[in-house]
Amino acid sequence: MRQVYVGMDLGSKVCTAVAIDHRGKMIDSSVFRTGEGNMISFFEGLKGRALVMIEEGELASWVARTLRPHVERVVVSDPRRNAWVARGGNKNDALDAAKLAELLRLGSYSEVWHPKDTDIFEFKLVVQRYDECSRKLARTRCQIKSLFRRQGVIAGGKDVYGLKGRSEVLNRIQSESVRQLIENEYEMLDFLFCANAKTLRILKRESTKFPVIKRLKEIPGVGPILAARFVAYVGDPHRFNKRTLASYSCLSIVKRSSDGSPIGRERLLSVNMFFPSATVKTPHDMSRSLTSFFPPPHP
Repeated sequence: MRQVYVGMDLGSKVCTAVAIDHRGKMIDSSVFRTGEGNMISFFEGLKGRALVMIEEGELASWVARTLRPHVERVVVSDPRRNAWVARGGNKNDALDAAKLAELLRLGSYSEVWHPKDTDIFEFKLVVQRYDECSRKLARTRCQIKSLFRRQGVIAGGKDVYGLKGRSEVLNRIQSESVRQLIENEYEMLDFLFCANAKTLRILKRESTKFPVIKRLKEIPGVGPILAARFVAYVGDPHRFNKRTLASYSCLSIVKRSSDGSPIGRERLLSVNMFFPSATVKTPHDMSRSLTSFFPPPHP
């Protein structure tokens, strides 16, 4: 059975698919409304073993999970590496899909990992939501202090976020309109604090479904949030080797030199923000320990 390479340009309303053979000759193309039935119908009409490539985006996970039972393989590529698609002179959906199919045929792409396990996929959404809430909470706190500083009020420490502390510092604002703006920010802060607490409870509840999280917490410096992030973002550590796993987890030592002389000190490489390097004292030992908690894949 022949090999068919399919590139798909995804849209919220319509999708465009282009199929080529092993020589790069177009054998089929279609534009259809975005939907599970339409996608499956297109691939059922293809004669051959279909390899599919799409670009990372909001629809990518759903499309990949929908198509995997119906095609040989689904590849989610990094659009930042597909300069031929993004920076081409002529650009439309059909042309982009054809370029994706050609890049897939040539093997010239950088793949973005998506979990095949539904439980891992849903757990990753929970962890991502918690991280997003935490970032919004931290940003709102900074905005409140920034508004105070613009009025010449220096509000230091965390007391300014409490009910008693905020009342004291708000009384130092003379402008009624500015005071109301800051009160609005406090309302947003209270909402985000409650949302973050609820998301944390969901995260801890869902963490109990993964025994490996309990084992990861046995490592010094690894708490429930850090362990949950590792399982959610790394998923299967065997897709890395030891060096790349350490780099992805911010556990890799960076050495810089020029003309044979070292530049600065050795430092931890900050590639992925889910592993705060401040908590890690022995990166290489910890990386080996994390890998050893997961059984090797079955041949």
